Amino acid sequence: MISSRSSAELLLLLLESRELVYTHHSLVNHFRSAGKELLDARLLVALDYEAVVSDEVDGPVEVRPGNRPRELGYRDAAGAWTAVKQEELRRYRPDLKVFFQTLFGGDLHHSAGGPVELVPELSWDLGTARLGRRDPTEVWFVRRLSHEGAWSEISQAIQRRPATSLRLILTSTPGSKAKDRTAQMCCIVSLKDVLETDRLRLNVRTLGARLAGRAPEQVSSDVHLSGDNTLLIVAGNEIRFAGSKHKIAIRYMVDAHSRAKSFRAAEVADRAGSRGLSLDQIFGRVKWPLLRPHLHEVDGNWRFAV
Repeated sequence: MISSRSSAELLLLLLESRELVYTHHSLVNHFRSAGKELLDARLLVALDYEAVVSDEVDGPVEVRPGNRPRELGYRDAAGAWTAVKQEELRRYRPDLKVFFQTLFGGDLHHSAGGPVELVPELSWDLGTARLGRRDPTEVWFVRRLSHEGAWSEISQAIQRRPATSLRLILTSTPGSKAKDRTAQMCCIVSLKDVLETDRLRLNVRTLGARLAGRAPEQVSSDVHLSGDNTLLIVAGNEIRFAGSKHKIAIRYMVDAHSRAKSFRAAEVADRAGSRGLSLDQIFGRVKWPLLRPHLHEVDGNWRFAV
């Protein structure tokens, strides 16, 4: 599971490259921790090995098997042998099935054969997904929308399979480069605009607003609670609440924050009608670990730590 925004954005950047093939050197040495996280999450899988490497003196040289088992390397202009670690020659490609399922958190439904490739390396029919309270929505994924040749092929695929109801087309192309791309009965959305703040997962609230033609709820402060008290956004992190007591408690805390006031656990419990004697008892074992890092306490007085 990707747990950082930088790794998620790196994957979207890689998906916009001409070929879906990436070298070990670029992932580990250039992109460093973000590239390593993609490999650890198995979103990139081994494909093959580079046949040519660059020598500091001789430039591009062909990699050959050595005299020892599984040894690879090359000979320079002087005939000297230089061994190369096999791992450093490995090339990778994205595991798109894992990528698609990660985006939807397992809520993507497709045929037994998995996503269907519509245009080689450019467009896929992912199946259907239930986004919030909406009926199941047909979902496609496309890439490289800013390139005229790619868009031409994708447009032809859309014409061959016209949508009969609203179709969601997700793309790795940044929104600023895809804003002029339109298709009848299709809503084209850049993934970068609808991801969760801290992971590779669709933000259903934001995406639902886009599908409904509404602007998503604007976050106007460092501690923001949605009007229905179900979504807290603090320091860019999202925490969701479902229980009525939790929603009343978090509303009391956020209102106190907006007035630059501290709050005590007993006050929160009294307002929410909770039997809890402390905030951890009020919010329980699931929500409290998510909420605690964003709170600061002195002598029983609590504030949001922002």
